[in-house]
Amino acid sequence: MNPLKDITVAQWAYAAALMDGEGSFSISHGTGKSKAGKPYPLFDSKVMVSNTSVALMEWLKDIFGGYYYASVKHVSAKAKANGQNSMKTCYRWIANTYSLQDWFVRGITPYLIIKKRQAEVALEFLSLFGQHNPGRRQELRETMLALNKVGSPEANTSGVSSGNDEIKIESELSGDIESAPLVTATA
Repeated sequence: MNPLKDITVAQWAYAAALMDGEGSFSISHGTGKSKAGKPYPLFDSKVMVSNTSVALMEWLKDIFGGYYYASVKHVSAKAKANGQNSMKTCYRWIANTYSLQDWFVRGITPYLIIKKRQAEVALEFLSLFGQHNPGRRQELRETMLALNKVGSPEANTSGVSSGNDEIKIESELSGDIESAPLVTATA
């Protein structure tokens, strides 16, 4: 992370669009043990973008820092429906420190549309760094889980089921196509 680096408005806005579409905010929970063997709660936040473009991952790393790695190979549902079996590598860019997460999320938050509330929860979680407050961390984790749940208004997936129903993309629905006036060149 280089907070002195000049990041343009366009770069922040593009990164926000990536987070809205292909990114995720999460807060995980686990249990650690002290040297005496006493269990204690552990919480961690993640800010990441997944995509099949290595060029995009390089751009994120070059502009904002962090790192990326190849996570999984998969065949998209659309490719399977078209009889394709080739697998693309999916990459994941990670804001790998709390200070980078804080800087990055603060930079993109004004431009977020879909995941603005998740960003606000992430920032509150990050503000607790160095404080012993497992109760508040758990509340923020539960809030983030609810925001990320499929079908939540913030996840913008209401009405989408996980069954075998055919899902139509808006541009594929013939009723959504509007006629535009014919434009002709004049001499």
